[in-house]
Amino acid sequence: MKRILIAVLTGLTLAADASAQTVTPPPGIPATLAQTSNVRAAPDTRAEIVGRLAAGDEVTVTGRSRDDRWYRVVGTDSMQGWLPIFSLTLAGDPGDLPLIESSSAINPVGTPAPVFVSAVGRVNVRQEPYIADNVIGQLDPQQQARATARSSQENDWLLIETEALSGWVAYFTVRVTGDASALPVLVPDGSTNLIPPSLQVTTLFNARLRTEPALDAPVLVIVAFGERVTLLGRNDAADWLYVRYAGQDGWIDANLVDAPPEQAAALPLMLAEVTPEA
Repeated sequence: MKRILIAVLTGLTLAADASAQTVTPPPGIPATLAQTSNVRAAPDTRAEIVGRLAAGDEVTVTGRSRDDRWYRVVGTDSMQGWLPIFSLTLAGDPGDLPLIESSSAINPVGTPAPVFVSAVGRVNVRQEPYIADNVIGQLDPQQQARATARSSQENDWLLIETEALSGWVAYFTVRVTGDASALPVLVPDGSTNLIPPSLQVTTLFNARLRTEPALDAPVLVIVAFGERVTLLGRNDAADWLYVRYAGQDGWIDANLVDAPPEQAAALPLMLAEVTPEA
């Protein structure tokens, strides 16, 4: 009987210790992204982009900038950075948030001069750099915005940011002040990220995106001829490529896309176990 009592008391003590050691999450206000937005290393549109979140994503707001134009956030994947206040819907009073001084200074030395655009007329701002893509807002005639990226070497589309909006405008619809050729060339990767276009290839035929690098593996989706997919990795022989298309990741036969063998061989080696379930 004594042994039973000792065991019970020991268990209760361990449970109490475990409870005492429970880590309390950092204080903050839950928030939801109102639109797709870049997460920056500092509360400034010139700061480095450390990530990108989509409309509907959830974050915790842990602080605000002194000018009340930026919120410090922590994402569900522990990504931290700054978002403009217009991009978030808070489930609480932002006045309760502490003021945070940014630890990431913007160093203008050696940094290209900023590029700005001015709308020629009323200009549609699109979610992605395609004429048929969703219109997420507009620039008024003569309204200015900062350009942060371009879609190609020909500057077909410019990624712009204002205090209330972030998206793509067609180059011919705006007047540009500054050197647009100094902007990085970036394109959407089919999810919420922006990547160099060299990581995207085009399907040469209708191609099946599969759960594993095998012809008998279940099909996730059929990628139509001429569609672009984002390269993520390869199998050991580089005859199957791990790609992203329309928000889905899976395997595609390397012969069905215009990826040269040397480009495929340079991709990181991926294990079939990381593929999504059917």
